[in-house]
Amino acid sequence: MLRSRGLARELVAKVEAALLGRIAQQAARGTFDAADLLAFIGSLSTRELRQRVKILTPEAIGLGRRAEQRTQATGASSAFYSTMLDVNVCPVCRALQARTFVPGSPEFEDAYPPLRSQRFGTCSGEEHGNGCRCDMVLTFGEQVSRSPG
Repeated sequence: MLRSRGLARELVAKVEAALLGRIAQQAARGTFDAADLLAFIGSLSTRELRQRVKILTPEAIGLGRRAEQRTQATGASSAFYSTMLDVNVCPVCRALQARTFVPGSPEFEDAYPPLRSQRFGTCSGEEHGNGCRCDMVLTFGEQVSRSPG
């Protein structure tokens, strides 16, 4: 969520600076064209938002998923890391595929996607702005052993 807020602030600052520059150009010409300014804001916002949506959308989905899992984790016996069998999974996430964790443990928190952890590393999709598509799947009832780790 902190990264989302930071990106939103960055976007606002860029739009504000560009808009002030456009207003200064109009002032230098001795004109004021509100329609031009609105169209300019729209083009800036669209361009910037399209660049950012790859990062923000998976992060927002992950935050919602994580919040819901926290409410249900008390009844879970274990959780396992899932790369969704994605053929384009990065090596860091692939190494965690099917690894089991105790819900709520520090290791579970460190491994929770999107993966940005000192313990396990950072998903290369996250590093390059593509987002991490992995998930942590809660299991209920008898614990299922999926990996030695």
